[in-house]
Amino acid sequence: MFSKLKLNIIFAFMTILLCLSLLTTTTMALFTDSTGPIVARVNAGSMDVDLLQANENGEYVSIKDEKGDVFGNQPWEPNQTRVVFLKIENNSNIRIGYIFQLNVLVGDLVGALEVSVFNSEYYDTSTETWDSISQKAAPVLLENGGNTVSGNDYVMMEVGETDYYAIAVRMLPESGNVYQNKKCVIDVTVFATQGNAA
Repeated sequence: MFSKLKLNIIFAFMTILLCLSLLTTTTMALFTDSTGPIVARVNAGSMDVDLLQANENGEYVSIKDEKGDVFGNQPWEPNQTRVVFLKIENNSNIRIGYIFQLNVLVGDLVGALEVSVFNSEYYDTSTETWDSISQKAAPVLLENGGNTVSGNDYVMMEVGETDYYAIAVRMLPESGNVYQNKKCVIDVTVFATQGNAA
């Protein structure tokens, strides 16, 4: 039979081997794991949820399979306001719940852009001022990361229902040359699930 000392030594040796194997696997996972950017604007499984954006004529075009900045890649100028109009459609045959999120990479434009998001169908904003737009929803400075527009709770949509959003962004008037040639990306994602699972 093994003495108590020998059993303790064997147990200690086994513990060291277990720790070494865990450390090795963790290290391998750390160096072999890969992550990628969000490529889907709509994560809806087998449901039929569409995300559409209004073009310059006010016609809504599906962008659910696209990626990139919803404001395009034109440079920003101080005191400039841009507005995009988006529509979420539930074309499923079931009730759904969704969360609508802005994916923002302000980069070096931190502190230069503010956003106001409100429910609205497309309309001509050429004669509207930032003051009138920002009265619809209090503006906030854009920060990097995912910013929920619809709130943290799922918004419920019945079959065939449609929700409209307007996203207005303005570069602050006092933004100077320090922001020249800097970039910003504002993308959107709709996270959807079956209504009874939300």
